[in-house]
Amino acid sequence: MKHIKQILNHYTVLYAEDDPCVQNSVVEYLSKYFKDVYAANDGQEALRLYHTMKPDALILDIDMPHIDGLSVAKSIRETNQNIPIVMLTALTDTDKLLYATELNLCKYLVKPVAPNDFKEALRKISLLLYALSSQYIFLGTTHTWDRQTKQLFHQGALIKITQKEQTLLDLFISK
Repeated sequence: MKHIKQILNHYTVLYAEDDPCVQNSVVEYLSKYFKDVYAANDGQEALRLYHTMKPDALILDIDMPHIDGLSVAKSIRETNQNIPIVMLTALTDTDKLLYATELNLCKYLVKPVAPNDFKEALRKISLLLYALSSQYIFLGTTHTWDRQTKQLFHQGALIKITQKEQTLLDLFISK
C-alpha cells in the first residue's frame, strides 16, 4: 500500500467550515496532502462547489449556515454512494450521530480534533480512494467504467451496452 500522501496527491478534496480561522489552518494542512483543496464557508457553497468542481473526497462541518453538513452529505449520497465523506462536529448530539451513521461516512470526528485522529481520517480517505481507483475508471466528469463487472455508468446509472461495445471499451481503457 502506498503512503497516504502518494495516494491523496492525485485527488481533490472539498472542505466546508464556517469558522474562517479553522478553515484557513485546515486548508493549509490539507494542501500538503491533496492535489487541490476547495473551501466552502457554508453548506450551500459546499453543494455548489461539489457540483462544479467534482471533488474526490469531502470533509464537512455539521453546523454551518444555510445548509448543515448532514444535509449536504445526504444530498450528495443521493447520487454518489462512493465518495469518501468525513464529518466534523463540536457536538456530541446522539440523534445527529445516529443520523450520520446512515450516510455511510468514512469518519466522524468530534472537535477539537486531535492531529492523530485527523491523520487517521485522511488514511481512511486514501484507502477508499485507492480501492475505488483500482476498480473504477472515471471517463470525464459523468461516466465511470467498472473494471470488474465491465459495466459503463453515466452519473451512477447503468448504461446498457452490447458485448462488442463492452470488449472495445475494455480494450481502449486497458491501453
